[in-house]
Amino acid sequence: MKPGETGRFGRRPVLIAFAAASIRWAWPSLAFLSPGITLPQVILLQTVALVIMTGYGAASAVAIAEQFPAEVRVTGIALPYALSVTLFGGTAPYLITAMHGWGHGHLVWVYLAAISAVSLVTYARMPETKGQPLR
Repeated sequence: MKPGETGRFGRRPVLIAFAAASIRWAWPSLAFLSPGITLPQVILLQTVALVIMTGYGAASAVAIAEQFPAEVRVTGIALPYALSVTLFGGTAPYLITAMHGWGHGHLVWVYLAAISAVSLVTYARMPETKGQPLR
C-alpha cells in the first residue's frame, strides 16, 4: 500500500467484527479453563484471544483519535479511556469475586460479553472515517 492510501476495510467494520468475536469468544475462553486443562488447550485459548485483541488494538487507537478535532483530541481520548478503564477494568476483580461468592462464578463470561456488546453498539453508531482527512 502506498502512503496516503487506506486499506480495504475501514476501521469501523474491523472494530465491529472483533467486538462480535469477543462476544462469541467470551464463554469458551472462560468455560474451558479448569484444573484438568492441558498446555496445548491453554495455548489455543490464548491464541484465539490474542487474535481478537490484535484486531481491536490495530484499529482502535486511530479510530478513537479520528473522532475528535485536533484542539480537543488529547482530552477527548484520555478522559473517556480513563473513565472506562476505571469503571469496567477497576471494578471487574471485585465484581468477579462477588459473583463467585454468590455462587455465580460460572457466569463471569456474561460480564465480558456485556462489555463487548456495549462496544459493538458504540462502534456500530460511530461514523466511518475511511478515506476522510484527519481534522
